[in-house]
Amino acid sequence: ALAACLEGVEFCELRGIAEVTRWIAARSLTLLVACGHPERAFAEAEPVAARAEAAGDIPTLTEARSVHLRLLAESGRHTQAPAAGEPLAAAVRDMGEPQLLALGLAAASQLLLAQGERDQATELLGQLEQTQGMRDEPYYAALLPGLVRSALALDEARLAAKLPAAPNSPRLPARTRRPPRSTRRRPTAGASSRTRPSARTHFSARAVAWLA
Repeated sequence: ALAACLEGVEFCELRGIAEVTRWIAARSLTLLVACGHPERAFAEAEPVAARAEAAGDIPTLTEARSVHLRLLAESGRHTQAPAAGEPLAAAVRDMGEPQLLALGLAAASQLLLAQGERDQATELLGQLEQTQGMRDEPYYAALLPGLVRSALALDEARLAAKLPAAPNSPRLPARTRRPPRSTRRRPTAGASSRTRPSARTHFSARAVAWLA
């Protein structure tokens, strides 16, 4: 996924597709961190955020800024952004979208915790826990381990226990479960290369659709 994103950024930049370039660049920051390249993500986050802010692109700005703030907190550089947590939290509250709330509130709470603002950090985690539909948001699932660690660091064991999905949540319908290993079809040799489009083909199709 990271390689595809980086290729997509290059593809869109060469063709002047600025909006898609910003979106993919912000997504690549999250993937860089997940793939063990936090310093590269940190170096690229602010330029991506600045371009998004200049264009009024709030979703892209939120993802880039959230990566930057989380890395500040995790690396002990939280003093470099003394008042950045609450403005990000306020911005995503105004948008009201679960994806942006997950990114913004998680990053803001982590930064506030690092800065010793325990009450504010706890409040933001509580807002995340109470947000309807939040546990269906993929970003929330990806951030969940860090959220639980933050809650425990705040001595909020009950909140930490509530953050994951409820243990008695409904099971998936039988038709969506994976079949037993013995019944799965094995792909024929070469099937992957014949059926999976390259990243360049994928982004070409996206670009054509966007320009149409």
